[in-house]
Amino acid sequence: IGTETPVVSEDTINVLDDVQVFDLNGQGVPISDLWKDRKAVVAFARHFGCVLCRIRADYLAAEKDKMDAAGVALVLIGPGSVDQARKFYEQTKFKGEVYADPSYRSYEALRFVSGITTTFTPGAGLKIIQAYMEGYRQDWELSFEKDTRTRGGW
Repeated sequence: IGTETPVVSEDTINVLDDVQVFDLNGQGVPISDLWKDRKAVVAFARHFGCVLCRIRADYLAAEKDKMDAAGVALVLIGPGSVDQARKFYEQTKFKGEVYADPSYRSYEALRFVSGITTTFTPGAGLKIIQAYMEGYRQDWELSFEKDTRTRGGW
């Protein structure tokens, strides 16, 4: 909190201007509007069922009071449908805003890797085991919905 240095290039910001994400009511929002007139921490989930993303969401939500005091919005974007985003929100009680990117355009613009071989590594496997030991659970139904399965997650 407190830095105003952009972490993405101007070219990427221009590409993101054309990307639309959807809130939990299905209302489309240009992704750049999420930080256009305010400071924001914008987190991207691998997918809405991801157990490690749930840990990260809890970590960020634990800092929400500090963000609010600093005038910083907390935003989480995930690849998938509004329905998946809504289920994630209901399950996690995430304290910030949640948006769905059903077209995956933000992930492509930011050049996030996709597929099992690039995201599921031995290190990630150990973190998943630790997450389960801490009581976190993967939502397999959300994880294996058609869009997530065919894309392989991010």
